[in-house]
Amino acid sequence: METTAAFRQAMAQIMKSRMAFHGVKQSETAEAIGISQSQLSKILRADRPIDLETFEALCTFLGDDAAALVAQGRALADRSATNDNTDKSQDALADANTAERAPDMSGWSADEQAAYVAGHIDRFDVAAKHGDAAAEAEAFEEQP
Repeated sequence: METTAAFRQAMAQIMKSRMAFHGVKQSETAEAIGISQSQLSKILRADRPIDLETFEALCTFLGDDAAALVAQGRALADRSATNDNTDKSQDALADANTAERAPDMSGWSADEQAAYVAGHIDRFDVAAKHGDAAAEAEAFEEQP
């Protein structure tokens, strides 16, 4: 089972990736869910916990299912904990070519794949990281 800190970090990654997917900025998200942009920034850096009401407001604003996001966060935190206790040789190989390498996910469940992608979004979609929905769509269409 994951630690609270690992789960908070995983949920921060999930929330950032969902905001990027929907093409919304921190400022508009914060306004929509009734907190300051500074508070949201701290939540997304995992420096501050998110309360249930704020999380539900975020999910409602994004049109996402809260339970599904929590399940993804748990899977990501659990995978992170598992990976921390295993051989790091493949991580070093992936980090050497972050733009081109990803682990073989053929044996992973869809939830595990989604959690990995959410946790390594910078390796999969640079446009989403910057909230550029048009560039994200264009990059997706150009993939083989």
